[in-house]
Amino acid sequence: MVNILAMKSSVSGVFNVACGTQLDLIQLLEIIADVSGIRVPVEFAQAAAGDVRHSVADISVAWEILGYVPGCLVREGLGETVRWFTRVESPQ
Repeated sequence: MVNILAMKSSVSGVFNVACGTQLDLIQLLEIIADVSGIRVPVEFAQAAAGDVRHSVADISVAWEILGYVPGCLVREGLGETVRWFTRVESPQ
């Protein structure tokens, strides 16, 4: 949806597009496992120099300029993506 908003707009630039909420990697891994049905072993290691500990995409510019409002939560979007790729990989 945000791609269509950008295409219809006369502005140009770089915009953060996200859900506007923070997830850690473990939460993201759990969501991916839940929606895909695939669980992989997790191996923890020391943080590398330069690793970002906490990050949330600031979507305020996309909201102000393009009228972007996230249309779904991460879980919903990833679930839809997995279902789409599953259909593409194994056509009926």
